This record gives sequence, structure tokens and C-alpha cells, in this order.
Amino acid sequence: MNPNFLKSHELAYEISLRLGRKVIDTVERNRKTLRGALSQESANRSFIYLVDVYTFDENFSELELSLKDIAEFIASISRIHRLQVNNDVETSHKQSLLVRLFELESDLADKHFTNDTPACSTPVRYSPNAPGSAVTSPSVPSNTSKKITGFK
Repeated sequence: MNPNFLKSHELAYEISLRLGRKVIDTVERNRKTLRGALSQESANRSFIYLVDVYTFDENFSELELSLKDIAEFIASISRIHRLQVNNDVETSHKQSLLVRLFELESDLADKHFTNDTPACSTPVRYSPNAPGSAVTSPSVPSNTSKKITGFK
């Protein structure tokens, strides 16, 4: 994950997972914070358990926004292929767009779902009683942690 490509609400979500509370700061500071956290995770120096402090409704609405962005992106793919060129400069620009598209598709392929690849090196603690959560679950001990699998 590259923090430079995340939107402000995505940055806030990723940081809140690692801090266990919602964060409101500048986009640049959030990017810097997340880069540091990801650096620690990738070097196995992190002792943080990821905790989702957002409610279902908050997560759902953010995911809807992300899916809308993806739908708009998909629409632009066909527009790139239909782009009519009239000279070498336009051909070069179209090829540049296609290269960027192929790179994004490669990034997506790298993040495909598998059952044997962990999401990250950081264990994830399911915390239904986290701040802001309306869900309670007395059957889950507070020290329970589980690694999520399925993401690359």
C-alpha cells in the first residue's frame, strides 16, 4: 500500500486501524504517519494490533464511495481505448495513458484475493467494543487476536 495514493478518508481509516482511535489531521501528516507505521510493519518492528474503530455504517458509506471511484475508473478505461489519435504526439500520449493503465491493472492483480496470503504482518484484533462501535460481544476475550487472510 502506498500512502501517497490514498484519499484522505482512506488515510484516516488506515491510521485509525493502527492507533485504535479516529484521527483527524492534515493529509500530508496522515501520509507521513502511515508511511512510518507501514515501515515498522514491513520490518516486523510493529507491536500494534489493528483495531477497526469505525461503525458498520461508517465503513459501508466509505466503501460505497470507493466503489463509485472504481466504477468511474472502469468507465475511463473504455474511453482510453476509444481515443482517436491524429498524429505522433497524440499517439505518444495515448500510449502513455495505456502504460499507466497497465501499471494500475498490475497493481490490482498483485492485490488479488488468495486464501494463503496474509493481509499484512500485523495481527488484527477484532474489537467489537472499540470506541465508536455499537456492537458488543461478551464471548470474545479482549486478548483475542486473529490474522486476516485473503489479501496480498
